[in-house]
Amino acid sequence: ECHGTTGKGDGPAALTLIPHPRDFTSGRYKLHSTETGSLPTDDDLLRTVRTGVFGTAMPGWESILSDADVRAVVEYVKSMSPRFSREQPEPIPVSTPVASSPDSVTRGATVYAKLQCSKCHGEDGRGTGATATSFQDDWGYPMVAANLSEPWTFRGGPAASDVFMRFRAGISGTPMPSYKGTATDAEMWDLANYVVSLRRKPVWEMNAEEVTAFYAQQDADARAKPVKRGEYLVNV
Repeated sequence: ECHGTTGKGDGPAALTLIPHPRDFTSGRYKLHSTETGSLPTDDDLLRTVRTGVFGTAMPGWESILSDADVRAVVEYVKSMSPRFSREQPEPIPVSTPVASSPDSVTRGATVYAKLQCSKCHGEDGRGTGATATSFQDDWGYPMVAANLSEPWTFRGGPAASDVFMRFRAGISGTPMPSYKGTATDAEMWDLANYVVSLRRKPVWEMNAEEVTAFYAQQDADARAKPVKRGEYLVNV
């Protein structure tokens, strides 16, 4: 229904979905623990099938499919691209994590400024003051920079280790680069800890007054920025 009978990402439901379903025939995946341009590992693909992709229509199948079935799905998906028969993944070497602490978060804020993350994600991680506001992926589909205060929407997962991997590996096919050679692993861990620290309280943790104030602020923002709101509605 989503990826199509031949895996090209052109199923009946594809046009209604943002982001667009992956084209398996290209062998290009956004979420991977391998070097930029490299194929994902089997573990990368297994994780996606088992847990789904946060913030998208891709569900997790681990409660429905057995482990053997999940592996069978991955092998079938791999068979749709000739890349898997002629190339090998290039896994990123294991890096020593940096535990979150006030000092690490402070250093991460400095790295955030150094790498100019605010150009896309804003000074506060929510888009405030961002100079780049319109994006497309390599397939020509519209996309938005992640709201860093809402980690439950992060495609690769909300944990610091997940965020670190996005910095280290990049997100293939999108403007999000790998920071290999630009920042050290320690700096990327500090940056990941800083991003995790930006988390706002989600609606399901709010009391009644907080929920009312939250949606009132959203309504006010929509009225203040009708063009931005209109663009969002058109895309949806």
